[in-house]
Amino acid sequence: FVPSLSSDGRTFAVGSAVLNGENKEYHLYVQVYRYKDEGNMGDWTQMGENIHDKKGNHLIAYTVSLSADGNVLVIGDPGGFKGGINSGHSHVLRNVNDVW
Repeated sequence: FVPSLSSDGRTFAVGSAVLNGENKEYHLYVQVYRYKDEGNMGDWTQMGENIHDKKGNHLIAYTVSLSADGNVLVIGDPGGFKGGINSGHSHVLRNVNDVW
């Protein structure tokens, strides 16, 4: 998983995987964080919820790319089935008030 950083360096997206101990399957998801200045101390805060494949059978989070301003996110899904088995596709999401 390779993270993506916005042009100003204040927003980054990263794909992650967590192994489910019960059925030994990986659950993949994307998280997006933005650096927010508040007084003298800034902090990285997550923008919205984890973004994941609701069906659980795709490779969402394999690749991510942010727009220059960090408000548009493209997620590659090489295991997607929309064009046939493992044909892959992309998800394009826009951030509106920290909701993707």
